[in-house]
Amino acid sequence: MLLKKILANPIVKLMGLAILTAIAVVSLNFGISSAIATPKPLRTLIAQTASPSNNNIGNIFLKIFFGFDDYSPFLEGLAGVGDGNKWGYIDKQGNFKIAAKFDAISPFFEGLAAVSIADKWGFIDKKGNFKIQPKFDLAYPFLEGLSLVRVGEEWGYINKQGDFVFKPQFENGLPFLEGMAAVQVNKKWGYVDKSGRTAIKPQFDSSSPFFEGLAAVSVNNRWGYINKQGDLTIKPQFEGTFLFLEGLAPVQVNNQWGYVDKSGNIVIKPQFDYAFGFVEGLAGVVAEGKWGYIDKTGNFVIKPQFDNASVFSEGLAEVKVGEKWGYIDKSGKEVIPSKFENNSFFSDGLAGVRINGKWGYIDRKGRIIIKPQFE
Repeated sequence: MLLKKILANPIVKLMGLAILTAIAVVSLNFGISSAIATPKPLRTLIAQTASPSNNNIGNIFLKIFFGFDDYSPFLEGLAGVGDGNKWGYIDKQGNFKIAAKFDAISPFFEGLAAVSIADKWGFIDKKGNFKIQPKFDLAYPFLEGLSLVRVGEEWGYINKQGDFVFKPQFENGLPFLEGMAAVQVNKKWGYVDKSGRTAIKPQFDSSSPFFEGLAAVSVNNRWGYINKQGDLTIKPQFEGTFLFLEGLAPVQVNNQWGYVDKSGNIVIKPQFDYAFGFVEGLAGVVAEGKWGYIDKTGNFVIKPQFDNASVFSEGLAEVKVGEKWGYIDKSGKEVIPSKFENNSFFSDGLAGVRINGKWGYIDRKGRIIIKPQFE
C-alpha cells in the first residue's frame, strides 16, 4: 500500500490539520537530533522522506493527510483498516461498513474519503459509492469544500462535484485553511484565495498553512510569520518554527526551542532540545533526551521521563516507556499501562493499539472494544 496511516490528530475537527502540519514542517525542515526519540506522529514520515532537511512542504502536508503504517483513527464514525492487501472502513463495533477493496485510503473529511484503485484516486461517500471517479494521480481529503489534486506533475483544486475550481497549474500546493492555500510557482511559495485570486504573490522559499491568522514562511533559511495581507509581522529570524497554537508558537534559536507570542516576543526562553505546540493547554518538550510536558509559563507539569511522546487528545497522551506504549493523563499519571507495541491517539473515544502484530481498538479505560485482528 502506498499511503496508509492518518497522522492527523482528532483536533482536526476544530483545527484542520494544522497541529501535525506544524510538527512536520519543523521536523523535516530542520531535523531532530539523533539523541532524541523521533516524535511519534513523525517516525514513519521522516523515514519515508528523503532528507530531514527536505523543504518540499507540499509533500510533507500530503503525508500528514494519509500516512503510512497500519490503521487510521475513527473520524466521522469510521476508521480505515487493512484486511490482507486491501483497505476498507469499519464502524465502532468492528464491522466492515465499506468492504476492503481499495489499494490506499484516507480518512473521511466533510463526508467524503479519498481512495485509490489501480494508482488512481477518487472519492467515496460513507456507503462506499464513488462520488468522484478515480482519475487523479493523487488527491487530498476535502477541507473547506475543496480538495487539492495532482494530474501529471501539476496541482489544482476541485469542488465536491469533481469540477476544477483551479485547473492544474501549480508545482505544489497545500489544502485550504482559513480561506487561503499556499501554492508553489517557479519554486517560490505564495497564497491563493477561494475566488482564484493570487492573494500573496509567490516569494517565499517555504510556507505553511494559515492558522490563528498567521502563517510561517521561510526566507534565506530563516523562518518568520506573515498575516493574510502578506505583511511580515514577525521577521524571518528563527532556525525552526511551528504554527501558532493556543496563541504561542515554538521557535528554534541556536538549536534550542522556546516560544513566542504573536508579537514575536519570547515568552518561554529557548532551552529545550525539541518542542511541540500547545494542545489542550500543554506542550511536549525534550530535555536531556527525555520527553515531558510544560504549561504556558514554561514550567514542567509532567517532568521529562518518557522515551517518546505525542500531543494530548481527549485528555490523554501516548507515551513510550522502554519499548512499549501506553497513555497518561494531564497530571502525568499512567492511566493505561505501557504494554502496546504501537498505539494511536484517542478519537471519538477510541484509540488504535497493536498487540502481537495486529491492530484493534480500546476505550479510555483501556478495555478492548474491537479485538486486535487487522493487518
